[in-house]
Amino acid sequence: MDDYTICEKCGSKMLSIDPLPYEDQLSTCGMKCPNCGWGWVTTYCPPILTEETVYEIGVLKQDPDISTIKAVSKAINCNLLQARDILINAPKIVYRGKALEVKGIKKIFTENDVKFFIAPDFPY
Repeated sequence: MDDYTICEKCGSKMLSIDPLPYEDQLSTCGMKCPNCGWGWVTTYCPPILTEETVYEIGVLKQDPDISTIKAVSKAINCNLLQARDILINAPKIVYRGKALEVKGIKKIFTENDVKFFIAPDFPY
């Protein structure tokens, strides 16, 4: 037996409006009648977008080779000399802010084998 919803207005089989596949963005889903156009839509807001926790992400002591320097520079939007100085003076907090931004920095650090920490515990 197929699972489907019947249109409240004309009795036709409703078509699903699938959610967008972005885990860190607003997403919509719903149903629409192909016959009369009646339907509904709702929005899902992932927790990472509404969380109020302020996180700190920092780098740990490591060899400031060029790939690590470039990764830090890219992640926190600073020049290469500033990134090198941050690595030399590590451990050092490089960003304080909301979860979504911290997740982006974490991704860059992880992809480039930069040693880092996040406080408090980061669930994303």
